[in-house]
Amino acid sequence: WKHAEAFQLRRRHFDDELAGFAEAETLIKAAIDDLGVDRTCDLFFAAERAYWQQRNGVARIQKARQDSMGMGWANHDHHTYRSSRKHFARLISVLELLGFEL
Repeated sequence: WKHAEAFQLRRRHFDDELAGFAEAETLIKAAIDDLGVDRTCDLFFAAERAYWQQRNGVARIQKARQDSMGMGWANHDHHTYRSSRKHFARLISVLELLGFEL
């Protein structure tokens, strides 16, 4: 569970965005070495959903509704990330590290 915890507790605010990408990549690569790409991707996005849900009251309501119908986050086939043009290529490289293909 060390990698799940590392993703959940990862630092998210940096004065230098490139340092943030580097830290995320370090965590992802360590998890891939231990768990493989597929499990790492699952853990990473589970942490991302939990972070988003924690900060978004409407998300908590929607999750509760879907849970009441036995669906959970059945529609977690997509995630949206904001990205500046400056850092778009780096974001794509992180997603590719997680197993995404263009």
